[in-house]
Amino acid sequence: MKYLFLLVSLLILYINKSYQSDRIAFLDIHGEDPTVGDAIVIQSTDSKGRDIYGMIDAGLNTMESYSTVDYYFRKNNITELEWFLITHAHADHYGGLHKIVENPKINIKVVYAKKYNNIDSYKCKDGQSIKDFRIERLNQWNEIINKVKDRGIPVTYINSSSEIVKNYLSLGNYQFKLLNVDEVFTKFKSYCDKKNVCNENSNSVVAVGKNNNKYYYLNADIDTYPSAFKNLSDAYKNAYYDHRVDKLVKKAKQLFNIDHFDVYKVSHHGASYNNIQEAFNEAKADKCIITKTRNGTPSLDELLTKIRKVNNDTEIFFSGDGTVIVNQDKYGEIKVDKQTDEHAIIELDKSKVKEQWIYNTATNKCLFDPGTFNIRAKLNKCTDDDTSKWYVLSTDKGIQFRSKANPDRCLFTNKYGNVLLNQCDYRSFYHYGGDEENTHKINTIQSIFSRKTCLGIYNATEINNKSFRLHLNNCDLNDDLQQTWSFWNENPAETKIVKIFNKNTNKCLRAPTSFTFRPLFEKCDDTVRSKWLISSSSKGYIRSLQYPDWCINFTTKKKGTLSLRQCDTDDIIFNYPTSSQDTITSPLDTTKCLGIFEEDRGKETSRLNLNNCDKSKSEQHWEIQYVNQSSSTKPIATTTTTTTTRTITTTRTTTTTTTTTVKPLPTINLNDPKWIYNNYYKQCLSPQNAIDKKPLLKDCENTNRFKWYISPYPKGYFHSGYDTNRCLNLLDPVNGKIKVSQCNSSTIFEYKNNHIYSDGDNQRCVGIGDPENITGTYLKDCVNDSDQEWSIWDRNPIDIINANSHTVWIFNKKLNKCLLAGTQATNRPVMGDCNNKRAKWDAPISGEGFFKSLSLKDYCIGVKNITRGTIIMNPCDHTAIISNVNKTIKSSLANNKCVGLLENDNSKLNLNPCNESNKDQHWEIVETNPLL
Repeated sequence: MKYLFLLVSLLILYINKSYQSDRIAFLDIHGEDPTVGDAIVIQSTDSKGRDIYGMIDAGLNTMESYSTVDYYFRKNNITELEWFLITHAHADHYGGLHKIVENPKINIKVVYAKKYNNIDSYKCKDGQSIKDFRIERLNQWNEIINKVKDRGIPVTYINSSSEIVKNYLSLGNYQFKLLNVDEVFTKFKSYCDKKNVCNENSNSVVAVGKNNNKYYYLNADIDTYPSAFKNLSDAYKNAYYDHRVDKLVKKAKQLFNIDHFDVYKVSHHGASYNNIQEAFNEAKADKCIITKTRNGTPSLDELLTKIRKVNNDTEIFFSGDGTVIVNQDKYGEIKVDKQTDEHAIIELDKSKVKEQWIYNTATNKCLFDPGTFNIRAKLNKCTDDDTSKWYVLSTDKGIQFRSKANPDRCLFTNKYGNVLLNQCDYRSFYHYGGDEENTHKINTIQSIFSRKTCLGIYNATEINNKSFRLHLNNCDLNDDLQQTWSFWNENPAETKIVKIFNKNTNKCLRAPTSFTFRPLFEKCDDTVRSKWLISSSSKGYIRSLQYPDWCINFTTKKKGTLSLRQCDTDDIIFNYPTSSQDTITSPLDTTKCLGIFEEDRGKETSRLNLNNCDKSKSEQHWEIQYVNQSSSTKPIATTTTTTTTRTITTTRTTTTTTTTTVKPLPTINLNDPKWIYNNYYKQCLSPQNAIDKKPLLKDCENTNRFKWYISPYPKGYFHSGYDTNRCLNLLDPVNGKIKVSQCNSSTIFEYKNNHIYSDGDNQRCVGIGDPENITGTYLKDCVNDSDQEWSIWDRNPIDIINANSHTVWIFNKKLNKCLLAGTQATNRPVMGDCNNKRAKWDAPISGEGFFKSLSLKDYCIGVKNITRGTIIMNPCDHTAIISNVNKTIKSSLANNKCVGLLENDNSKLNLNPCNESNKDQHWEIVETNPLL
């Protein structure tokens, strides 16, 4: 009996789970145009109680329309659609599918559609022939179908003989019967060829749904045959009356043996001519959904009269005034949830939002309100006036920036990408942070209509002006139109850039490399990781200069835990060290002082903690060292030559000295060419034909144009293989302009840590994209932008990257073991069981190349330290080239070292001095598991 009770309980639990989240959402995709199609998302649960989703139509192929779809997907964690149904071949219904297919985070299992036969003729443009109209429509249709197929998504055309039509299109607890699935104009093609009256709306598929004895009738834009048919011969008249939409409603009721529908989606966004009285008479609906705004519905009174003539209590909802969600609970009860209008202006409650400065890190200026409606937003000097302050509203849809000086004005993006001060409607929302998984790293402001464009400076020629205009630029440019922003609770102009120095140990407070990690105690250097922004008062935040939205947070009071997090809590305030009190404490607990995390004591790099104050501990004594930079202006950049010395005032963030003294050049080794490869753009650096022109990124080739000779390597002159008398030269240090010029007056560059620096300037490194040429090269602040990452190759990178490969096992026959990938990135590869899934590799069919793990995607065996022979699982770059395996495995970086066991370890691998007598260094390539 006990087990029976348990079984019944589990069954009840399953039933409850299976019905807990059933809903149909009619999305509010309506912007300035009150009619932009349908986008319907259906949610239920599978046999295991997991949420599953289907979709009917997706609105227009515009960001304005798709932003609501994207927001609904993200809000509900939708990453997969069981199916997608296109009701008919009109772009306001299938257009948004373009954007869904382009989204790599969304998987669609199958797309269902009625075959488009291109017989329609209605809506020809003025002067357009029916033939040209059909060509245009067919091209549009083929474009979306081909895009779906190219993504690997199957397209299934439906008709009356299709299995899902004979049965049901199911989604969890919903079962949909599909009606009107055959071409309706087949018999009347000759008439449609002559008259522009045949509307594809008549071909709309109708989805009639059942869920726990509740019934849904989802019209798309279904239309009776053109009214012109009524005035023709009997065949046309009969077709008109036989195909009247009320006949489909009646057929649907008969299929389910019901007398009314619980939910009825009104056809064609409420257009009166598509919704005849007879259809409402048959439906007798309890609830009607109209996919349009109430005020945008023509003949509204006439439509409402038709609906309520049958049932005066019918509830009517307009999805254009806010997404309409029809929920159905486990008991089959229906409740409609009317969401807030996606396009309504949000009321500002000043008591619940902070006023902040929106600070542009690179230009040392703030966003300000120029005071005039509908003109471009600008950057200007940070002041305490209201024109520099903004209310930053954070909502589910995005962030809204409202001017404190004019609270009814917001940053607003028009259709041309112009950023204006305008009304605070749905076009005034932005994303902050770039990639959602790394919002702390990429401090960009993007319109919700395009995640590929970032807020930056409109015109590079304005960069030195007192103020300059803003625009949404391509996020990949990373040029002088700076795109890095941070939010401040106090005027950024009142801050100071400092190093926080421990005078007893000659070490500094340094930022970690990842969000939420502890700050570090390390050797000082001149990089931005060693620099901090602090308040001008005696206490305040300690804000990282590298990541201006990160502050040191006092995370756990009892343990003294510190971490770098967003600068948005009271836990970020610290008492700064002074000449009389050289400790750093938190006002929340002044008995604890900044010191070494106990677990790290004695290490070269230590994490920091707030420990009990103890003056005898040397690491608790700190001092502030001011960086040579004022809060309102940037420092001086000095350039010297052998004949003149001049000082140039600039907007750089550091003091740099670039030596351009003419002196004899070192000899170059023509047998040791290098390819300078940009890891992000996957192209190589190449000079132009003419001298004194900027080098460009181009597709890598084996010609001299792509070869460089670095002498001495890695710090020296970068000679072009195209003309070895020409070298990389920093001709304009102030603006960072790099050209290929005569070597006898050239600049020394240094390649280190995957960056290229100018000699004497560790704050700037070579990047791509200047205002004049987006593929050009110039020197800019090192901020870990992806375009600043380079690798130096001994051969054409593309020959290695695109080499033909096959799946292999790398087998040590003497020890009967295989080479296995490390368990995660940066771990060493190991020797182990060949049956392990980590034993499979993608390796070149012949010659040297990458040994890419099939278990650790996009990672190869790479060299971390060639001197020690350290090998790890690393991104597949120039450190990961393995020589052709011939009994041994060698890196291209050292021909005298072979892969074998790490000393005193039975599994981890290393590059050791080659020794043929060592069994662990004998390897062979096999295409099948050698143990089978």
